Amino acid sequence: MDSESYQSQRLSSHAVTRTPHETAALGRTPRSVLRAGATHQTESVDGAIGKAPAEPSLFSGVTPESPWHPDLRLVLQPARMAGAPRSFLLFLLLLSQPRDTSPGMSFCSPKWVNGILGESVVLPLDSEAMFKRITWYAPSPHQDAASGRRVPLAIVTMGGAGALPRLAVEAKRYRGRVRLHSRTYSLEISNLTMADEGKYKVEKNLIAHDQYGCDYPLSIYKRLSEPEIRVHPVMAGNGTCYVTFTCSAGERAWHLTYTWTRPAGGAVLSTEESLLVQHRLGDEDSPVTCTATNPVSNSSASASPKAACEGLAPPQTPALSYCRAKGILVLGVLGTLLAGILTVHVLAAREQTRP
Repeated sequence: MDSESYQSQRLSSHAVTRTPHETAALGRTPRSVLRAGATHQTESVDGAIGKAPAEPSLFSGVTPESPWHPDLRLVLQPARMAGAPRSFLLFLLLLSQPRDTSPGMSFCSPKWVNGILGESVVLPLDSEAMFKRITWYAPSPHQDAASGRRVPLAIVTMGGAGALPRLAVEAKRYRGRVRLHSRTYSLEISNLTMADEGKYKVEKNLIAHDQYGCDYPLSIYKRLSEPEIRVHPVMAGNGTCYVTFTCSAGERAWHLTYTWTRPAGGAVLSTEESLLVQHRLGDEDSPVTCTATNPVSNSSASASPKAACEGLAPPQTPALSYCRAKGILVLGVLGTLLAGILTVHVLAAREQTRP
């Protein structure tokens, strides 16, 4: 077999079937053929064939004839025939992927809010972005019997050109107690009751078809009045008294804290509900102060160990002072002298009256 026929057989064994359009596009210019699991065949202008080591391809197993992607078949044919780099082919592949146009939903971290019984609370919302609708939900919203949907607390919708947003309160229990802040569209609830406690929710539909959601766990507490201090003194003898003070603010104990201090300041004596104090009779008074605190308020009251202890002490006979003893002694001497003088006069008068 001569050299020309041998080369013709090798060329025909590695030939790839091409369409007329593909053959015309190739002409006599160098071209590359990507084949799955094969070597990289290069055909030069004069028909000589050389072999290069096979390299992995990003599109191994994908041919223009495969039904992998209808658009990709049109893209890959001219691109591979022109010897396009892998990065360009990957870029075309990414462009051919379908895009996700569904609306996105973002959530914030829960915003814990504390309210005072009988007063107002604000559920903060920063709504600088343009929106279509803002929906507020109260804790445990009931469902509408006809439609089966959750009945929201309130709905805020954009007004017309130059008009303010509209607020529609749908929950009957909140009507007359809800107000909308004009700039941020935060929701204010007044005349709070313990039934208003729970987790509120907001859902905001933006102009760009995105949604925003946030939770507002609301806790309600009473504003504390002056706490009551109960006193329990015990006399231990030798003029020593022990007093137990117990502070009570009349609220749920799990969210209350107590602090005992001296009115003049200084270190904290205790953070318990009760405090034990020692007092000696006759010492100066040293009052103590109890401060009760809850998440929305605090209040204080003071008590006196001296007043508690000396009210139990038995009455003591006052000691005789030096001046008083001297006065009593002088009076005794004068009384004795007066008695002696009277005795002498009486005896002299009797002697004169005798015959």
